[in-house]
Amino acid sequence: MKSCVALFVIGVLLCAHVSLGQTTCDCNLATLSDCPLTVLREIVGGTARCDADSAASCDVYTCAIGGSFRCVITSVSSYKFTGEGDICVETTIDVVQRVESVGDFLGVPDFLASAPSGGSTIISNMNGPSGTTMYLTFTTGGDVTVPQMLFEAGSNALGVAVQIQNGQFVFYAGFSTSPIALLAPVNTNTFYTILWSIVPNGGGFQIFVGVDEDLLNATLDSLSPASDGPFTDPQLVDPSGYGVGLTNPPAKGVGSIDFIGSGLQLRIWDDTSL
Repeated sequence: MKSCVALFVIGVLLCAHVSLGQTTCDCNLATLSDCPLTVLREIVGGTARCDADSAASCDVYTCAIGGSFRCVITSVSSYKFTGEGDICVETTIDVVQRVESVGDFLGVPDFLASAPSGGSTIISNMNGPSGTTMYLTFTTGGDVTVPQMLFEAGSNALGVAVQIQNGQFVFYAGFSTSPIALLAPVNTNTFYTILWSIVPNGGGFQIFVGVDEDLLNATLDSLSPASDGPFTDPQLVDPSGYGVGLTNPPAKGVGSIDFIGSGLQLRIWDDTSL
């Protein structure tokens, strides 16, 4: 059972959930129920009076769309009934809001770096139990055949890397020295974005590639992985350093030169997956 409070924040109806027990969402669309809401009607003589209403809960959104939407929780000021007729009082509630864009869902990154850069250790926890999400934005140069490093972290024994090799994007992760994904074609002088979410211990990975598109502006339900699959290693990287647009040995992948292109930037979200 859940009780909810309605808010209109910048024209968006929000629903605050207060969990009173284990709940599930019936996804057959025949028995979905709306979330009860408390809407301020007026304040007279210092007394607030509210009306009861309803709106679709985030569970309803998730079920109706097949689980493609995500929700975020924020603490805001709202109203609740006192139990005396339509009298209500101001209170602080946790608001559950459906979010649609990838950027809204991921929020502020835990690590940000631009090429060329690197270091002896990466200031990011890429081995969290909920996985990690990496985002690369860049424009390729005039040669996409010579091996060149976009991003690497960890070592050849345990690490991640994204390279351009022979007109392909090549992805490495974990203990294996073989790529977990090869994606082609890669064109010269083209703007790309790469979104890579990976979860250890059987959680799997998903890779999304945008061509002349910033995937952080895409809606979550519009994403379709260019590659996905299992990932069973217990960890993703060791603390052997990192490189953005360059290689900081020892690193995954074949021997490569620095990135030939421009505007390469890396974002990482710790303990976060799509």
